[in-house]
Amino acid sequence: MKIARNPHKFIRVLMRIVNGIAESARANGATRFHAKRGHSRLRAGFRGDAGNALVEVALILPVLLSVLMGIFVVGIAFNNWMVLTNAVDIGGQYLATLTPSTTSDPCADTITQIYNAAGPLSHSSIKVTFNLEGTSEGVVGTGTTSCSGAQSNLNSQMNVTVSATYACNLTILGINYAPAGCNLPATITELGN
Repeated sequence: MKIARNPHKFIRVLMRIVNGIAESARANGATRFHAKRGHSRLRAGFRGDAGNALVEVALILPVLLSVLMGIFVVGIAFNNWMVLTNAVDIGGQYLATLTPSTTSDPCADTITQIYNAAGPLSHSSIKVTFNLEGTSEGVVGTGTTSCSGAQSNLNSQMNVTVSATYACNLTILGINYAPAGCNLPATITELGN
């Protein structure tokens, strides 16, 4: 039996050696083959991918720029509205503290306060309206800025209302998104002193 086992053992060892040599030869050949194929794929793929990337950028860039410009323009409009609201608040508080004896023209004095508080806004684009003791005194920034004689309407414990609008511009990349005009409103009502 020993003789029968030895040939099998010898054959197994011999088969392992042959298989090991064959595997290393296949591995070396496969590596070389894959390397050549990989380089050709890399060269061809690089050219195709560069073109794809260029097309993708050309398609996405205008949309991305429009969105960014929209955010920028709306942010400016929101800032202008906040400045206008603050200015009208200051003007309303100032008007509420006036008495008939402290001023001869409460509207002109209040508009001066609003303009001073509205710093970066274009004064010619601000339209202001007053309501003193139930009488409307319409005053616009570029027109009449006086309501002389209305100081008699300033009584204590009576409401004064100051309203203003500011003309804004919502043009993004040459497209006007508010063709009828954009007006930012602000109103405050104060109880007179």
